[in-house]
Amino acid sequence: MKILIVGYRKLSSNARALRTGEFLMRYNHQVHFLGTKENIKNKKLFPAGVKLHQFCTAKYFGNNAIIYLFHYLFLFIESIILNSFLFIRYRFDVIIVYGIPDFLVLTFPIPKFFGTKIILELLDVMPEAFATKFKLSFNHPIEYIIKRIELLSLKFSNHIVVVTHPYTDIINARGIKREKISVIMNLPEIKNFNHIFKKQNKPDFNLFFHGTIAERLDLESLVRATQIVNNKHPEIRLTIIGEGEDSKRIIDLISALKLNNCINFINRIIPFNELFLYFNDVDLGIVTYKNSIATNNILPTKLLEYISLNIPCVVAELSTVKYYFTEEMVKYYIPEDVNSLSQSILTVFENPEYRKTITKNALSFFNYHCWNEQQSEYLKILDLCKKKSKHIAN
Repeated sequence: MKILIVGYRKLSSNARALRTGEFLMRYNHQVHFLGTKENIKNKKLFPAGVKLHQFCTAKYFGNNAIIYLFHYLFLFIESIILNSFLFIRYRFDVIIVYGIPDFLVLTFPIPKFFGTKIILELLDVMPEAFATKFKLSFNHPIEYIIKRIELLSLKFSNHIVVVTHPYTDIINARGIKREKISVIMNLPEIKNFNHIFKKQNKPDFNLFFHGTIAERLDLESLVRATQIVNNKHPEIRLTIIGEGEDSKRIIDLISALKLNNCINFINRIIPFNELFLYFNDVDLGIVTYKNSIATNNILPTKLLEYISLNIPCVVAELSTVKYYFTEEMVKYYIPEDVNSLSQSILTVFENPEYRKTITKNALSFFNYHCWNEQQSEYLKILDLCKKKSKHIAN
């Protein structure tokens, strides 16, 4: 089958997209990627043989909700034109769309008319994410519009893939039948981490955070907590890797607190394959979030990556994370509480045996959830799409 994978992001830094494309090609599917503009260097990270297509509309990282919506309007118009031309040329059998934004599925009316099956992968839920990002009431008029668009997107899709089991209840509550929803978790592929070798007897104890730099991830609390623990134990240091709309504020905060000697902020997106170079020195993974209707719904991919690398974790106490991990598997802290975060870091640092115990216990997660099983589930979804699809002439 000809399959198009679509995401309004740099897909080279999206491990899920790369992993999905790679395994689909192993099953002799022809794979295309459509994402935001990539650097020439990053294009080498895609599986050999894929075709790359790019949006012209750049991502908006600002905090103005109205500008954000107009930006998405331009993206919607571009997507309809671009996707129509791509379909006329390649005649895709299946199109996989990563949300956010979920409305991208609505830009494929021509392919769907001719029988192409549309799969919407919800990595996040748009109404909750938008309300959290722009500090809007869930009953705000803009939220009403976003909810209606989301419902249209869910109904337009032939199948919906969510990344956690609690998400199934959320989407079902939106009016979507459970048989239309599948859970394909955002799991790391363990074989990718076989070449990680941690350095022994190193003088520093390294905390690590990577990902989007946004207010909802509460990097401010992490920076302030690092100041507290570093004052008590100067060997504790922090590395932050990522970019986003909150980058400048965090850089300014690090400078204002005079923490440049103990916090290394690499303010850019590093492709997934290159992150391995940094994992060698990590002693403790930090997964910070603010408490909100959006963040309580997620299971952070970085948490699963740290655990698969035998890295103990301090993580915000959020409902979906607690659905999968007990207090014997990770060290929780109270979201947005700097003292709670710093104390959790110190507890793990000062108790090596405890550190080993939670690291070992957390790995049991992969006894019940593994990428090989997820691949089989994905193939079942594609097989179902194939059976239901009309024949599309080449």
